[in-house]
Amino acid sequence: MSVVAVLLVCGLAAVPAVRSRVASSLGAVFGAATSLAAVQAPETFIQQARRLSASGRRTEAEALAKARPAGDPDRAAVLAGLEASRGHYDEALKLLEAGAAANPTGEAALELGLLLQSHFGRQTAAAEHLNRVFGSGLKTGDAESLFRAARAARALDQIRDAEALYKAAVRSGDPAVETAFGELFLETDNSREALKSFQIVIKAAADWAPAHVGVAKTIAGENPPMAAAAAEEALKIDPDLADAHLVLAGLDLDNTRYDAARERIERVLKTNPSHLDARSLLGAIAYVRDDKATFDAETARVLAINPNFGEVYRVAGDLAARLYRFDEAVALTRRAIELSPSNIAAQSDLGLHLMRTGDEAEARRVLDRTYKVFPYDVVTFNLLGLLDKL
Repeated sequence: MSVVAVLLVCGLAAVPAVRSRVASSLGAVFGAATSLAAVQAPETFIQQARRLSASGRRTEAEALAKARPAGDPDRAAVLAGLEASRGHYDEALKLLEAGAAANPTGEAALELGLLLQSHFGRQTAAAEHLNRVFGSGLKTGDAESLFRAARAARALDQIRDAEALYKAAVRSGDPAVETAFGELFLETDNSREALKSFQIVIKAAADWAPAHVGVAKTIAGENPPMAAAAAEEALKIDPDLADAHLVLAGLDLDNTRYDAARERIERVLKTNPSHLDARSLLGAIAYVRDDKATFDAETARVLAINPNFGEVYRVAGDLAARLYRFDEAVALTRRAIELSPSNIAAQSDLGLHLMRTGDEAEARRVLDRTYKVFPYDVVTFNLLGLLDKL
């Protein structure tokens, strides 16, 4: 197979059978919703805090939270999120543990599960909290509980249940729900639905910075200039929004503008020195520049926080592959999977890198296994289709 043929695979059509709003046993219960509600109930404290944070008004969100009683678990959830955004993860963990103890199925319990999973890599402990929140949301049925259950289901890789729950929760008219719905579609490579969700949010709440970032992520591959404009719009609202800076860094890396990308990443690390994705990108840049000492140092720093964070090797492999260093990309991505066996992006990347090295038999084994576990990944689907034609 030619290198050009493999490089073109990402431009093939998306998976037709799994890209629509999928059904599940929960879907029959909750039905569907397609836009923000015209009439909204008064905002809860959590919704107010989310709105302030989403529009870059973290100081106001913090003041709002601190006005609550000291033992209030929702207060703990909001303050923990603010601490985590500054890189104070240990402080966030303490707040969430106290909040989850007070309400084992509330916002603090959900955020505790997500933090344990994404930052500390403590999967078993995380799953306990996430499963409890998920089960409670199904029983309670109010909009906030459904939203929490949807986020828990997404973190537990229960994609169909997550989607059904988002469909029900989105009726609340909360932009946070529609934004998260769009992020779920983006995760499952349904760009059309993702973009629709983000546009719904921006139409209703133009200062919802995460929705602008969602647009940027959705169109980055097809229209980099417009993606950059969307990310810059998010930064006008929230200059410290890490995701927006990292989208722009990714666009710079696509064009081998390593110094510009590094500047963007450093802005994230100035606010949050322990941002794992930002640290991983710094390491990847060092790797392709043959700066082994810096790569090893960044990798060690990331793994000291989360020993299972395979992304630190996956992104280095991805960047190496862009420079046609495919054998190195294979080795790096295998290391990523060793640390994080459930990392679907790493497994899909490995299949692609193996095809580029000419090992099509092993690539098929990897991709078949990946597709069985997560049949929503468009690159996996397209690579398997390409292998079928060889």
